[in-house]
Amino acid sequence: YTQTRAAWEYIDAVQLKGDECASTTRPTVGRQPVDLLANSRLSSQLDRVMGGRSTGAASLLLSSGYLFAGFLETAGGGFAYLRLSRTSTIDISRYAAIELVVDVHAQGQTPLAFQLELIGSGRSCSLVSSFALPLGDYRNTQLAKATLHAPLAAFQPKGPWWAGGRCSGSSTSLRSISAIQIGNYYQRGSYRLALHSMRAVDSAPRAPVGIPKLPLDKRGRQEAANFLRAALSRAEGLRGKGSPEASMAVAVLETSAWQVVRTDRAATSSARQALREAADAAAKLRSEGQSPERIVTDLQAKIKEVLRVDYAF
Repeated sequence: YTQTRAAWEYIDAVQLKGDECASTTRPTVGRQPVDLLANSRLSSQLDRVMGGRSTGAASLLLSSGYLFAGFLETAGGGFAYLRLSRTSTIDISRYAAIELVVDVHAQGQTPLAFQLELIGSGRSCSLVSSFALPLGDYRNTQLAKATLHAPLAAFQPKGPWWAGGRCSGSSTSLRSISAIQIGNYYQRGSYRLALHSMRAVDSAPRAPVGIPKLPLDKRGRQEAANFLRAALSRAEGLRGKGSPEASMAVAVLETSAWQVVRTDRAATSSARQALREAADAAAKLRSEGQSPERIVTDLQAKIKEVLRVDYAF
């Protein structure tokens, strides 16, 4: 058993190192990142237009970027979003991903998901993907930062969820983006999005090196199991709301899996390997433009299997 365990730990260390090497972003020749926060007008929208009771306010960060924070109340509404309306349209069609530098999420028990929506001119249906703020800690007096990537290939038309006169059936073109919205939907509780930068980039790491380890109080196996169960619960609530929210569920589960993979004591080597493979498979399906419903169903099943086999306390 000791030799087997040592072998698994050696393989795990080699694979993690391989992920880090393979995911190193290589310098690009010619095409430079595009700042998506520049040349934009800031505004926000709350569910109070529909009788909801959520709160939220958008402001400038002291360093650079924007802060959007408040409390999301799901009774009677359940949404709050930040809107960046560009002073002129921008073409990001030749880029690979949108890179976001954000503060980690320090409130609650699981990563917090946001929809990332690309809006064109006229009545075209917007394109939607999602990301999740990893759960994290303070470093000295400031929250730790995470670097996240949303592949452009994973964006899908929001379509019928904004029909009824809002969109014509055609989809936003990446060649002509007039606004970007970042929304919190159906996740009751306090939220805080500190967006330090957002850029269109020419490449994205294969493995998300910008996702941190679990917070210090969740690095034991029992705590990690509770963390994964909380992520499954949040994902299940989101997927029942529709396809855009299913993409948020994928982001929650994928981020949660990677946080456990990054944390040595949170799981056995075999569990970390299974979670790594599940997260890799989900990322591959997203990059291929597969439906979020299909991806979240597969990811839920794999995480439940890890809990059944490796966390049978």
